[in-house]
Amino acid sequence: FMSAACLGSNFNASILGKTIEDEEFDVCSFLEIGKDGGYIEESGLGSFSWTHDQIQQAAYDLIPPTQRESFHYQLGQMLLENSTNCEMKRDALFFIVDNMNKGVDLKLDRNQKTQLAGLNLQAGNIAISTSRFHAAAEYLQTGIS
Repeated sequence: FMSAACLGSNFNASILGKTIEDEEFDVCSFLEIGKDGGYIEESGLGSFSWTHDQIQQAAYDLIPPTQRESFHYQLGQMLLENSTNCEMKRDALFFIVDNMNKGVDLKLDRNQKTQLAGLNLQAGNIAISTSRFHAAAEYLQTGIS
């Protein structure tokens, strides 16, 4: 539930599946358990949402506060590694960048910083092209800092 909580109030099942390292983890079973328990609900084909923001927050709170930045960065990195270029442009890029940006204060090496700056540039350009100027400014500012 922690990975799903990091993806936001609405999340896609295929993106969630890309965040799980355990090969035996069954996303469909996980989602069914969440639906049966009343924690999440299907909001469209392959899309889910938390039934209440406090449930999402409780799932998020399972991540120890001292590990949250690292958890987010690793989650974004897993999404990046498990996504094709097409998926990144279409679905996952903002999830990737938003999560990796939450780990921006970690001690990243030069290659990681360069990679994150490039991803922020991509996200900023896409945000501009869709008239999301405030989000674009945030991505571009994060990328240059």
